[in-house]
Amino acid sequence: MKQAGVVILILLSIHFWGYVGINPSLYSLTNLLALGIMGISMVRTLGTPNLRFSSFIFLYLFGIILNILSAKINNGQSLRDTTFSFFNYYFIIFYFYLHDKKISRKDLEVIILVFAVLYSIFYLWQEEVFPRRLFHGSIYSNRGTLRIRIEGNGFLMLAYFMLLTKFLLQRKIWQIVLAVIFFVILLKGGFRTLTAGAILLSGLTLLIMVKYSPVNYLMIVIVTVLFIGVLQLPGYSYIINSMINTTEEQQEQGDEYIRHQQYEYFTEAYPKNSSYYIVGGGLPGGYGPYADYMGLLVEQYGFYWVDLGLIGFYFVIGLIALLGLLGYSLKGVFLKLPPDGLYLNMYFAYLIIVSVTTMEIYRPGIFVVQAIGLYLIDIARDEYKELNYQSE
Repeated sequence: MKQAGVVILILLSIHFWGYVGINPSLYSLTNLLALGIMGISMVRTLGTPNLRFSSFIFLYLFGIILNILSAKINNGQSLRDTTFSFFNYYFIIFYFYLHDKKISRKDLEVIILVFAVLYSIFYLWQEEVFPRRLFHGSIYSNRGTLRIRIEGNGFLMLAYFMLLTKFLLQRKIWQIVLAVIFFVILLKGGFRTLTAGAILLSGLTLLIMVKYSPVNYLMIVIVTVLFIGVLQLPGYSYIINSMINTTEEQQEQGDEYIRHQQYEYFTEAYPKNSSYYIVGGGLPGGYGPYADYMGLLVEQYGFYWVDLGLIGFYFVIGLIALLGLLGYSLKGVFLKLPPDGLYLNMYFAYLIIVSVTTMEIYRPGIFVVQAIGLYLIDIARDEYKELNYQSE
C-alpha cells in the first residue's frame, strides 16, 4: 500500500506525463488532492530528526509565499492566480511524505527505474506518431531532431546516474546498456546543455569510482567505446553536429543573440524597484494584465524568463526562494555518501550545472524527483554513518 501511494502521488505530480486524454482543467483538483496528502505528512514529520533538508525546503517555501505577495503588490496579480501558478513548485514537500511513510531505498530505486523506462517509451512513441499529439508540452523540430518535452523527464537522468554508478560497482551488463539508452533519449531531445552536463558528470563519476587496475581500465575503455559508438551512428552524429552548428551561429550573433537581449531586459528593465532583488517580481499566471504582459514579451520579442535559468528564477521568483532551492541542492551535492549513493550527489550537481542556462532545476514535474533524491540522500547518509560507526 505504501508503494502504491508513492506511485499515485508521482503520477499526480507529473499529471500522468501530460497525457492529452486528461483535461488540463482537472490539474488544479488533482494538485490540491496530492498536496493535501503531502501537507498532512509534512505536519506529522515536524521535529523528526535526520530531515537534513527541511530547513532549506521551508526557506524555499517561505520565498514562494513572499513572491505571491510581491506579484500582488508590484504587479496587481491576484493571490489566487499566483498561488495556483506555483502548483508545480510545491511538490518538493513529497520529501516529507516519504519520511512519514518510511519508504525503503530499494523500493524507491525500482520506482525511479520504472518511471525512467516509461518516460523513454512515451518519448519514442510520441516521436513515432508525430504530428499527432499524445502529450501536452512543447515539441520543436530543429537541431536535426524532434525535441519533445514531456513531464517526468527528471526520472530519466536520475535513473541514468543510478545505473552508471551501479554498473561500476556490480558490473552487470544490462545496467550500462540501459544507461546508454537513457542517454540516447536525452541526446534525441537536442538539448546541448543537458547533454554536455551528463557527459561531464559521467566522466567525473568514472574518475571517482574506478580504482587503478587493468580490469578497471578495460572496463572504462569498453564503456567509452560504447558511448562513442552510439554517438557515431548517422542519426545521432547529425544531432550533435546540428547542436554544434547552432552554438556557433549563436556566438556569431553577439549582442543580437536572443539570450543576450533577454538577459538585458530581465536584469535592467524588468525590476521596477529594489524588492524585485529580494522577493522577485512574481510568477506570472492566470488571466490578469501581468500575465498578459509577460505573454506579450514572449509573442513579440521571444523573451522567456525561464531561458535564463537560475538568473531568471532570481528576478521573477526571488532571492529567498532561490537560496532555499540552491541550499538543498548544494547540500545534496556535497554530503558524503557511500559509493552506491554517489549517483545522488551527481544528480544534484547535474541539475545545478545545466540550470545556469536552462530551467531544468524548476521544470514542471522535476520537484517530485528532487524530493525523492533528497530523501534517498537522507537514507544513504544514515547508512554511511552507521558503517563508519561499526568500523570504528
